[in-house]
Formats: sequence, structure tokens, C-alpha cells
Amino acid sequence: MSERHGLTPSAVLFTCLFAAQAALLVLSPILPQVAADFDVSTSTAAQLRSVSGITAGLSALMIAAKGKQIALSRLLKMGLFLLAGGALASAISPNFQLLLASQVPLGLGLALVLSVAWPHRKCGPREKRVPSFFRGR
Repeated sequence: MSERHGLTPSAVLFTCLFAAQAALLVLSPILPQVAADFDVSTSTAAQLRSVSGITAGLSALMIAAKGKQIALSRLLKMGLFLLAGGALASAISPNFQLLLASQVPLGLGLALVLSVAWPHRKCGPREKRVPSFFRGR
């Protein structure tokens, strides 16, 4: 994937997984402040996590079904682009409705990155790393 730049595929995937998880987990500690800033209850602000989580879950199912048709590097790049775009949209959201809507690209990006990076594991005599959905399991 990126060995020509001095990075192993494992390092690239780890960095992508870290970015995906950071995008998802950064909200929990600041949820009360987000609720106060947008003048909504904490439980209403918690819907932000629900939107990104539901979007990621549903998208991951579709990606697993269609993922064989798109190159892994392209899926990973699209996922990182969506994570960055969703994070930027979240940061500049002037109201809660737009902040809520910005969680959709975050969820899609999370699904793409996790669908590519997470299922890698050793298989076969050469210990090649192949996503499980490419093996049909």
C-alpha cells in the first residue's frame, strides 16, 4: 500500500483505525459542553453518536456486500476523506441540526475505514493479509 513511502501497510492501517476511532470517541467527553453550546439537553446531544453509529453500521453492511468491486486503497482514501469532511463540517456547524447532519459523513467514513482495515488477519502459508469479506467468510 505505502511501502514506497517507508510505511508498512500495518502502520498505515493502524493510523487509519486510530483516526476513525478518534473521530468517533472525541465526542463523549465534551457532550455536556456541546449540549450547552447548542442549547439542547445532553440526551438530545447524545443523538450525535447515534446518527454516526447507525450510519456506520448500515453502511458497513453495504460495503461488505459490494466491497469486492472497489480497490482497498480507494475505499480507505474515500473513508479518510469522509472522516475529515465530517469532522470539518462538525467543527463549523452553526446549529444543532447541521451538526447532526454532519455525523452522516463521519459514519460513512468510519464504516469505510473499519471495513478495510479491521478485518485484516493472517491467512495461508505466506501469511498474506486479506480482508475477510474478500475470502467470502
